[in-house]
Amino acid sequence: MPEALEALQQGGNAGTRSHGWLVFQPGDRETTVGLIFHPGGRVDPRSYAPTARAIADAGYQVVIVPMPLNLAAMGPSEAQT
Repeated sequence: MPEALEALQQGGNAGTRSHGWLVFQPGDRETTVGLIFHPGGRVDPRSYAPTARAIADAGYQVVIVPMPLNLAAMGPSEAQT
């Protein structure tokens, strides 16, 4: 959806890629609390970018970890890399 692509491209806390993950930072602030999101339901992980950006805007780091076959049950330890 266009909103997801826009959330990935905007400046500030836009999604950046690290280890294949999408990372959203809360502006220029350092964080001590964050959220690791395991997307599923065979939905493209980028679809969650607007929600992740909103959470980052609230002051929390968000990491979206892509799952094999876009199913969270297929990669329960993917975030342990």
